[in-house]
Amino acid sequence: SVAASNGKGSGTTDFGAYCFISAQPSVTTNMNGSEDTTKMLFSINQNILDMKDNTHRMDEKLDRINDKIDQTAFDTELHHETLIK
Repeated sequence: SVAASNGKGSGTTDFGAYCFISAQPSVTTNMNGSEDTTKMLFSINQNILDMKDNTHRMDEKLDRINDKIDQTAFDTELHHETLIK
C-alpha cells in the first residue's frame, strides 16, 4: 500500500519522508484542543523544514548533473572538432 503507519500513533500516516496528520473528530477541553493544535502546527512546521532541506539537496544534485552535462557537451564538441580536422 502507498500509505503505511509510521508508528507514531493513530491519526498519522507516513508518505515517504513526510508525516501527515489526519483530522480526527474528538471532544476535548480547550486546554487539550490547544495542545493538540500546537502539536499539529509543530508537526506541520517540521515537515515544511524537512521539505525545504530536501529541496535544497535536490537542487544541489541537479546543479551537479547540469555541470556534468555541460562538461560532456563541451568534450563532445572538442572531439567532433578533432575528427573534422
